[in-house]
Amino acid sequence: MAREGAQREGGKGRGFTTEQEGVNLTTTLRGWQREGDARLWKFIVSPEHAERLDLKAHTRALVSHMERDLGTRLEWVAIDHHNTDNPHVHLLVRGRDARGQALQIHPDYLKQGIRRRSQDLATQVLGYRSEREIVESRGRAVERLRFTDLDRALLRHGGTRGLVTIDGPAPKAAAARAFRQQELRRLQVLEDLGLAEKVWTRTWRLSPQLETALRQAQLSGDIIKARAQHQAHISDPRLPVAMTKIEPGTVIAGRVVGTGLADELRDKRYLLVESPDRLHYIPQPRAVERARGLGLLRIGDVVTLRGAAVEKGGRVMVETRVQVLQPAQGTSGRDGSRPERVPEPARLATLTALSRSEGRPVNVAEPIIGAIYRGRLVGYGRDRAGRRHAVVDTGRELTAFRTEDPGAVPGRQVTVRSRQHEEDHKRTVLVWRLGEDEREQEQGRAR
Repeated sequence: MAREGAQREGGKGRGFTTEQEGVNLTTTLRGWQREGDARLWKFIVSPEHAERLDLKAHTRALVSHMERDLGTRLEWVAIDHHNTDNPHVHLLVRGRDARGQALQIHPDYLKQGIRRRSQDLATQVLGYRSEREIVESRGRAVERLRFTDLDRALLRHGGTRGLVTIDGPAPKAAAARAFRQQELRRLQVLEDLGLAEKVWTRTWRLSPQLETALRQAQLSGDIIKARAQHQAHISDPRLPVAMTKIEPGTVIAGRVVGTGLADELRDKRYLLVESPDRLHYIPQPRAVERARGLGLLRIGDVVTLRGAAVEKGGRVMVETRVQVLQPAQGTSGRDGSRPERVPEPARLATLTALSRSEGRPVNVAEPIIGAIYRGRLVGYGRDRAGRRHAVVDTGRELTAFRTEDPGAVPGRQVTVRSRQHEEDHKRTVLVWRLGEDEREQEQGRAR
């Protein structure tokens, strides 16, 4: 949540409280954790037209109302994000009340009460939504390849038979006429997608799979974006990608190549694992969240995820068992780590494609006597001549080093040095040598 780039331009990933700005979220949460808090309440505040609100003032007013409703002062911290189409706030409330007791919040208040308070506060500032705003909001959903409020309205209209008929005289109200046109346009879009069939003049039969198919289409788009975002860490760009849900009996073995937010507003995350035959896009279960919270499942880690059926409280549930292969298991590096297999240059993404996926330029460094670089290994790419390069985040820029060394694990800290290399006993040339950063090795041995 505190990552840089999620706030307004120039934001440094700092939070706020009732009276403070620039709060360090990590320090605050660690303090609560050290005091033995068993629970943390987390909310996402995302009012409509949030771009027209002062989100910090809105959040502070909302917490003030929550304190009156719950009958206790709250200890909290929040951070505003502006990196999505919907500006929003992540609100973290400590799980203790003013007396130091466990903070109890009724489920109905969680589901509806807080939302109504936020809606009322936004309405006080912005006023009630005009008909024009409602029409414009629906209009933006007409062409979207996802399940929308328009689709919900059509399903209600269709009833149990799924038949939607739009006829009769045109409504007199401008907003009602606009909504009818939007319904007709949406039905035409659904017809083009094969999710609605025109059976008579202005009558359509909706597919029983309409909601499932549209949600799957939205997920497919998210998967494509995730693959592009983590392309630098994928050793074989030709691998197909598929969503894999962990069920009893599921076994996934491979290398972690990425993780991120699938839906920031619902706080849903994913894990991307490269196995020999495919890329697995895995909706992140709680066991994976716990493992990442412990510093496991880093990019480059070789892992096994297993699904098992367990009985809890009379219910059969799916439990995900996470195994990160330890250095001692089949490894041979100086520090016990496994050298990363890097594919042949022809199978690597180009440096241009890697630059595009990272959103930063890649500069190729020529060897200079005595030069030393340190930074995070982003991945491997090939230049126009097809030669393999290691791409390192050296701070201000991404730097590519031509090297034939055995690959280090992307995501790790590395050191790149220029060294003299003798070619065919006749001449000496300068080359780049890549190795894991000694400081990280020392930390690994200490652990």
